[in-house]
Amino acid sequence: MKVVWMYHDIMDLYGDKGNMMVLKKRCLDRGIPFELDTCGIGEEKDLSEYDLIFLGGGADKEQISLIPDLLSRKENITKAIDEKTFVLLICGGYQLFGQYYIAANNEKISGLQFYDYYTDTGKAGSRCIGNVVIDANLDGLKTRIVGFENHGGQTLNVTHPLGKVVKGCGNSFNAGYEGFYDGKILGTYLHGPLLPKNPEVADFVISKALQKRNPDFKYSDLKPLEDMALTYPSKVEQFYFVMKQVGGEAIFLEKEENVNDFIKKAYPGAKRIASNLKSITCATFNPDDLEDPAELNGTDLAVIDGKIGVAENGAVWIEQDVKQRAIYFIAEKLVILLDKNKIVNNMHEAYKLIDTGEYGFGTFISGPSKTADIEQALVMGAHGARDVMVVLI
Repeated sequence: MKVVWMYHDIMDLYGDKGNMMVLKKRCLDRGIPFELDTCGIGEEKDLSEYDLIFLGGGADKEQISLIPDLLSRKENITKAIDEKTFVLLICGGYQLFGQYYIAANNEKISGLQFYDYYTDTGKAGSRCIGNVVIDANLDGLKTRIVGFENHGGQTLNVTHPLGKVVKGCGNSFNAGYEGFYDGKILGTYLHGPLLPKNPEVADFVISKALQKRNPDFKYSDLKPLEDMALTYPSKVEQFYFVMKQVGGEAIFLEKEENVNDFIKKAYPGAKRIASNLKSITCATFNPDDLEDPAELNGTDLAVIDGKIGVAENGAVWIEQDVKQRAIYFIAEKLVILLDKNKIVNNMHEAYKLIDTGEYGFGTFISGPSKTADIEQALVMGAHGARDVMVVLI
């Protein structure tokens, strides 16, 4: 499989090298030869010789700098597409295949004009920023795609969207749809990078690229890859062990042991204890009663509920079930109550269990906050709790 990464030196704003690494790894693991080439401004390349053309994202300055070179290649790109070269476009690359885009300074930049869509700029500097979830149908492959969007451009008049938005903005504010796909070109605003987060999409791109030289090749013809994610004989014991490694602590609460008595004994110096959990009677105040998150300052201890534990890294998935999510980070010490039956082996299993519904906010917490500067000075508690204990019940 021959891949050309266009303008790799200036259109790699969001770690697009990760997309290339995933394609290479998933090809080589299947015994599929993989060749990655690059094409910069002024380089002579016949793009029709490649199975896949990739163009990532960049800032306005970089995108404007490559426009003359890109437009000079329009005929060659057309030839490549006509000869079944597949095209993968991320963010700025996606915009450049449309009619035009309006830069942040309101300059109108002409695109390749392969399609009728165009990109306007967000009003007053507004941007679509945040996690995105979409449901897509890729030639019959129904898949949920996740990623991160950060774009001021509002792409409009998209006749063949990649997928329907479940969470996030998409092509524009309240668009309802994200990206573009017509069988020849897949364009999207999803970063992360896209392919490491979405292996099904990576394999789909591989299958489309292989069809250039093997027209009858199908997605289902790809050899399944072994699940290499870590598993453990005892997920609970591994979680307990890793929690210590990351600087936290995991404690088993015996059936006859009262959680409030345990907390008071473990933290005798805690005077200001926050919790909205009904079972935590040792709390001195309910954070949901406070209107201003600044009033949480000075909280000695917060007791919260954990949804999922991860054995491989000691992380606990927290969903916002309090009014002020600052409580998760502003408390000096944190106690997380976790059902030991909700511990999974690895992050792959955890992500499959995470609900994409509107719970407002979610985060993984693994041990206490640790921050190190370039001089390797480690500071505890700069961006979160100094002390984290997970009580396994």
